[in-house]
Amino acid sequence: MAAALLTMFVPADIVYAILDELSSDPTSLKQCSLVAHSFRTHCHKLLFSHIVLNRPRQSRGLYRTISCNAALAGHIRTVEVVSTVADEFRGREWVTIEHTLAPLLQTLHSLQAFVFRSTCLPPLQWTSLPVELRQAILEISAPSITLRLITGVPMEPFGRLAGLRRLCLMGTASDGDHAHDLTSFGSSPKYPQAIGYLEALEIRASYSCGHHLVRTLTDPRSRLRISRLKALVLSGNGGFADKIIDAAGSTLERIAWTALGEADDGPFTTFPSSLASLPALSTKFARGHPHDPLPLLAHALSNLTPSSASPLTHLSITISFYGVWKFAITPRDVAAVDTYALWPLLDAALARPEVYPSLRDVTVVLRVGGAASTFGALARRRLGSLLERGVLRMVFMDK
Repeated sequence: MAAALLTMFVPADIVYAILDELSSDPTSLKQCSLVAHSFRTHCHKLLFSHIVLNRPRQSRGLYRTISCNAALAGHIRTVEVVSTVADEFRGREWVTIEHTLAPLLQTLHSLQAFVFRSTCLPPLQWTSLPVELRQAILEISAPSITLRLITGVPMEPFGRLAGLRRLCLMGTASDGDHAHDLTSFGSSPKYPQAIGYLEALEIRASYSCGHHLVRTLTDPRSRLRISRLKALVLSGNGGFADKIIDAAGSTLERIAWTALGEADDGPFTTFPSSLASLPALSTKFARGHPHDPLPLLAHALSNLTPSSASPLTHLSITISFYGVWKFAITPRDVAAVDTYALWPLLDAALARPEVYPSLRDVTVVLRVGGAASTFGALARRRLGSLLERGVLRMVFMDK
C-alpha cells in the first residue's frame, strides 16, 4: 500500500532522482527494486550500468542472469574486465580459463565503454586467451575501448571498428610478427560498409602498438580513420606523433604529451611543425636528463609568422627539475632554474599577439623544491613579456 501511494502522489522524475542518488549503493537499489514494479526498470538501469568482472564467479553469475532475462543486457553501458591471479586459479589469470566470458561479451550490444586490463606483471599474453574470447573482444562495438597491460594484441582488427570513437592503449604491445593484413577491412558483419572516425586516442607506454595502429588507421582501406581526431594523449617519444598530427590536420584540438625527456626515453630531435597550429597543448617532461625537448618546442612555436596565425588558446607545461630539492636548495640550484634556456625562447615566441591572437592561458608548473619563496621572482625576471600580456600563470610544486 505504501508503495502504491508513493507512486501515485510522487512524480516519477522525483522518484528517479532519489534512486539516482543511490547509484553508488547497490544494496539499497536492490531493496528499492522490490518496493514497486515501477521502480524496477530504473533500479536495474542503475545496477547494471557499470559492471566490473574480476573473478570467474562474477562472469558466470552475470551470464546466468542475462540468459534468464536478456533485457538486462540493454542496461549495461560499461564493462571492465580485470584479469587477476589467485590461488584458486592455480597461478593462472582467470580470463585465460573462464568459458563464460566470451559468450557474455557477445550478448552486450548496448555497450558504451569496454575496459580490459591485467593487474599483473609481466603483461598478459594475448595468445593465452581462448580463441573465442579474443574474437569476442575484437568484435565489441562499444564507442570506447581501453586495453591495459596486454601484449601481443593485433592492431589490424581496429581498422574494422567503424563505430569506435575513443581508444586507449596503456602498457600494451602489439604482435610484431603479426602480418599486416588489411584485406578483410570491408567484411565486418557489424559495419559492412561504414566509415568511422576516431575522436580521441591515448597511447601510453605502447610504442609498438602505436606504430602498428597508426599504420593501420592511415591505410585507405581502413574502415576506422584518424583524419577527424580531436584529442591526442601520448607518453614519451614514440616516433609516430607526427603521422597522427598530420593525418588529423585542423580537426585536432588538443594534445597532452607526457614523459618527454625521461631517462629511458629516446632522443627527441624535433616537434612536428603542425604542433603550433593546435588550440590546446599540454606537455609534461623532465629537465635534467639528456633528452630535453622543451627548447625544441619553443623553437617550433617561434617559427610561426603573422601570415600563419595560430589558434593556440591554452598551453600548459609541467617541468620536473631533477636534483633541485626542497631541503637542500643551493644558489647553484637557483641558478640552474633561472638560467634554463627555455624561458627567453618561450617568452619571445608567445609574446606576439599578431601570431598568437587567441592565446589566453600559459601555465608553467615547476616541480621543484623551495616553491614560491625561492623562485617567486622567476616570472618577472625571465618571462616578463608573457607576464605583461596577462596570460602567464606559474605554479610551484614540491612533489
